[in-house]
Amino acid sequence: MKEKHVVILLSLAVVILAVLSGVCVIMQDHDAPVITVPEQEITYVEGQDEIKLMDNVTAWDDKDKDVTSYVRVDSIIPDKDGKTAVVVYAVYDESNNIAKAKRVVN
Repeated sequence: MKEKHVVILLSLAVVILAVLSGVCVIMQDHDAPVITVPEQEITYVEGQDEIKLMDNVTAWDDKDKDVTSYVRVDSIIPDKDGKTAVVVYAVYDESNNIAKAKRVVN
């Protein structure tokens, strides 16, 4: 009889842990922030300070709100024509969700 109670208690504990684990997974932040890049044309010269590339670039996350301060220039990829380049921006939120956005510059 005592073994039956132990089995019931252990089974109940497993069910409770499974439910709590499921709730934790559901409540986690899985949504990446959104980067907003202005459509205005800008000119960038290789080696120039990247601060100009950050003008008016913003980022918003539903949970963490304004995450603009976390936006970085991830890479600058020159096109083969040598006249333009693609700037890749990256941002992360407190849950380490990462978002990227691109912009073509002259």
